[in-house]
Amino acid sequence: MKHSYRQVDTKKNKNRAEHFQDKKFSFRPYLPLYVLLFIVFLMESLFLTIHREINLDEGWYLYASRLVYEGKMLYKDFAYTQGPVFPYIYGIFQQIFGTSIYVGRLTAMFFGLLSLFIACLIAFFIGGNSAVLITLALVMTTIFLIVQFSFVVTYSLASFFLMSSILIMLLKMKEQYKIFLSIFLLCCAIGVRLSILPVLPILILIITLKSEKRMQAFVLSVITCLVSLSLIFLPFYLSAPEQVVYDLFKFHIISLPFSSRLYSLFTLILNNIVDFPFAIMAFFFSLIVLFNKRPVSIKTEFIPILLALSIPVIFILHLLPFGAGSYYNTLLVLPVAIFTGWAISRIWEQMKNMPRKPFLIMVITVVFLNLMGQVDILIRYQLVLFKHGDSFYLEKPLQEIEEAAEIVKQNTTKESKILTLQTYIVVEADRSVMSGYEMSIFASHPFWDTATCRAFSRINKEIVQEQILKKFPEMIIIAGEDFNSLNISADEFNKWLGTNYSLLRKFDNFGQFNSTLFILKRVEP
Repeated sequence: MKHSYRQVDTKKNKNRAEHFQDKKFSFRPYLPLYVLLFIVFLMESLFLTIHREINLDEGWYLYASRLVYEGKMLYKDFAYTQGPVFPYIYGIFQQIFGTSIYVGRLTAMFFGLLSLFIACLIAFFIGGNSAVLITLALVMTTIFLIVQFSFVVTYSLASFFLMSSILIMLLKMKEQYKIFLSIFLLCCAIGVRLSILPVLPILILIITLKSEKRMQAFVLSVITCLVSLSLIFLPFYLSAPEQVVYDLFKFHIISLPFSSRLYSLFTLILNNIVDFPFAIMAFFFSLIVLFNKRPVSIKTEFIPILLALSIPVIFILHLLPFGAGSYYNTLLVLPVAIFTGWAISRIWEQMKNMPRKPFLIMVITVVFLNLMGQVDILIRYQLVLFKHGDSFYLEKPLQEIEEAAEIVKQNTTKESKILTLQTYIVVEADRSVMSGYEMSIFASHPFWDTATCRAFSRINKEIVQEQILKKFPEMIIIAGEDFNSLNISADEFNKWLGTNYSLLRKFDNFGQFNSTLFILKRVEP
């Protein structure tokens, strides 16, 4: 009887191997379609790279990417509230192609394309062509994701490392190499965006349970994890422990009264439901497929299990930071798309002897409704389309940044230190801001005392006043929202300026907040 069981098991494994080999080469008939879909995704990304509204975050991300290659130390020499990997990666492209917001956006688009390509490979390995097509359909119609992949924020780079980590688990290589690379790449993703951290213990658990040599796999996973995280974070912690703890953790968690926190949490959950209704439904649908009426094998379905466990923990973690938005969860769109692609491919296979047309119509309808909802997001958040009266129009928001940057270039030298929270103008002009202003609006802590501000590379009203009255910066650039951020009035600010500064240029409806921007030049005696 024992011998008979082994014969059956060997036959199953052989059939499974043949099935996998068939799928491996069956992508060729679909190749023209895949190429076409990637071209469409590329065109969507290029359109959004040009037309996506400017965001103040782009300035301080790119400015940090420049400073680290000038020898500055993150957290110690200037404030930076994300993991340390991003500036060193983006800084490479800035060094090669020049400091520019367009270069930064194209870099984001590049990693977005790579992330999608890797996601499609993962979908293909676990579900075949049907899984790839569903993954592409969901991603290409979730325009909110493409928006986040088309400007300078952490999502595309974090997705690239996360997808790469998952893909490694599917490749044919020695187990120890697979474990090392997968854990290391996931640690790099954590080094870009800390919210990915909960995936690490889940991945280690799955690696351990999946391995034939569990203790060896567990030890190697833990050692790789500790060494990788130490290499990424420890040098910065040793140089500035208090600043690292504040920038990476305390900054994101602000104490609020229970009622305010509860209201904020409820509002955020509601916004996620409104912005990602079909992604949420797709996730729960995939969960049902994974756990419905059959034992789940960690050996053959470790990727769906990894996705099923990782997606909700990242979602929950994204609810914690004060000021978090639904856009945080664009990071989860690729994992949800892969998971859904796998689930639908599984159902499609089970329907071989059943009419498939109604199911196909349902899937196409959901994808179409997802697209309609995402177009609504573009309009509602005014990310691309801007309303004027009863009509909508497109802008190229970087043009006004370039125009302001040109004025800065013409009236300053490369060594000039500019007093401004509008960091993206300084980046585009290839100039520098005064110490403490590196993080744009997040640099301002109006209720901190001056000593604390200096220790954590921040500014307050007293510091700004001192810099204007005693250091006489060559140029000052200030926008309407900056007065609120610094907790000062325009009249008070004008008193500090006195007759020492003249107005070079005034921009109306400028930047992310459509406020008035003033460029002021020091009057030489």
